[in-house]
Amino acid sequence: LLGERDFLLSSRFSTADSHAQSGGAHHGTGPCDVMHRLELLAEAEERGFDPTTLRRLGLDKNAAQALRKVRKQLNGLIVNKLGRPKPNANVKARAKLNREDLLELLFATYPDRLVKRRQEGSNQGLMVGNHGVVLGDESMVREAPFFLALKLGGSGRETIVRLASEIQRDAIPCTTEEKLTFDPAEKRVVASLQHRYLDL
Repeated sequence: LLGERDFLLSSRFSTADSHAQSGGAHHGTGPCDVMHRLELLAEAEERGFDPTTLRRLGLDKNAAQALRKVRKQLNGLIVNKLGRPKPNANVKARAKLNREDLLELLFATYPDRLVKRRQEGSNQGLMVGNHGVVLGDESMVREAPFFLALKLGGSGRETIVRLASEIQRDAIPCTTEEKLTFDPAEKRVVASLQHRYLDL
């Protein structure tokens, strides 16, 4: 799903590079671009990939059908890596049931792609490794303070995040460090705790 051609047609024609400069429009908001695509794929499959549904959902038929195999591979990875049983449900329900498992799998697969948003409402962030990134128009993850940069692009000074997934703060395995600083106003040493994940 991350390496294949995006079957969501609207994302192919978004101007992510101009968004980095002008704050251009994006296509709705949500916690995970991958889950959003899986839910669209499930609805299209449930309706037999009929042309009317594909047009309504804005999906490319050939790419969507190819990605059914990718979804099956994701379900297999969830079972093998996380030890979760495959749910016996229809495809639409299965996409919803696997939401938490999918987010956990993505973080386990891309632990070095965690991004901290620079400030609330900003489309800019700092990724592990001290890499600056810009959230592209095609991503729905507009509000999360922390997110995974799942699909990267762009060739300018900052990398464009094409697909992202929200990560809850309490799901990040941080280390806690004590930092001592001298307060000149109080003329004393002040201790504070810092929570860090790798170099973030």
